[in-house]
Amino acid sequence: NSVSTTRRQAVQKDRVRVATDALVASSNSPTFDVEAAWEQVSGDYWLTAAYPTRGAANDAALKSLIEVLKANKDDTRLEQLLEVAKVPGNSGTKFGDGAGRIQIEAAIREVQVSRVQDHKLVKETNTMNADQIVADRMTDLAAATNNEQEVAINQAAIRQLEEMNTVASRAAATKIRNQGLNYNMNLFGELQDRQATGEVFTNEELGGMVQRQDISLTEAQALGFDKDTASEINAKIQALNKKQTDRPNHQHYR
Repeated sequence: NSVSTTRRQAVQKDRVRVATDALVASSNSPTFDVEAAWEQVSGDYWLTAAYPTRGAANDAALKSLIEVLKANKDDTRLEQLLEVAKVPGNSGTKFGDGAGRIQIEAAIREVQVSRVQDHKLVKETNTMNADQIVADRMTDLAAATNNEQEVAINQAAIRQLEEMNTVASRAAATKIRNQGLNYNMNLFGELQDRQATGEVFTNEELGGMVQRQDISLTEAQALGFDKDTASEINAKIQALNKKQTDRPNHQHYR
């Protein structure tokens, strides 16, 4: 009757679930063997009595095995599956020579495309993370009230960027280090505003700021630094950078 049929189908469905769960669990093992897995899952599916024929059980088992390997992004074992015989011991029944080939190769392509997309996503995420660290540094420097805070902010940004260890983060860390631990990009804007009100900065003052790396050489030149002494100042900065990366704290000009 319908009640007994429903109960039987429920039992069969549960047996299929148990067989599938066993397949999923075994697939996480580093010693997972795809040929042995096929023999196991195809036999288990047939024993559930959920399928009218052995061929139907095999089709369902193959679909499950492909889905599990695809979920694991295991294109290596998917390729191995092409060499597995649908009928154990009968090399003429390899999946790679039959209808199963289409399903398996489609799964391989999906995994490979997914891996490329994952790589792009990781790269984009790393770039965004590096940009966020740089942005946070700029915000923190804008709020800094003394040189010690600026040095600490720059050191923290360099450390965070280097720990990320990506091309983008390493480049950003190098840029900050080359600018100098005392450098605060906001100071140049402040000096420009003061200069606009009529304040004059001497060549000695600007040179001192460059030597301390409070501002860059280019910024100093924009403020009127004598270009004839620029090369000399730049040489001193390069020599200083070679000697130390963690500069002693200095009060910069404000």
